[in-house]
Amino acid sequence: MSLSRRPLRARTTLHQGSRRHTTAGFEVNVKHFGATPKGKKVTVRAELLEVDGRKLRFKVEAHDEDKKVGEGTHRRAIVQIQRKA
Repeated sequence: MSLSRRPLRARTTLHQGSRRHTTAGFEVNVKHFGATPKGKKVTVRAELLEVDGRKLRFKVEAHDEDKKVGEGTHRRAIVQIQRKA
């Protein structure tokens, strides 16, 4: 499951005026179809399907070099970064 979440981690900070935001995952629903042999490359793709206020819904798919190994959805929320005083 960690592999399917990897491309969705907030590597980029979202900007809204002078406030800074990021995203936090709150739901993962992924079906796993089969194992990938050790040493094979796995590619994960995420497509933004819906924006509902601060909530984002993505379609995710994972493919190894030969076949689809997983698919599902992932939901994240846009949250404000709190600065330490």
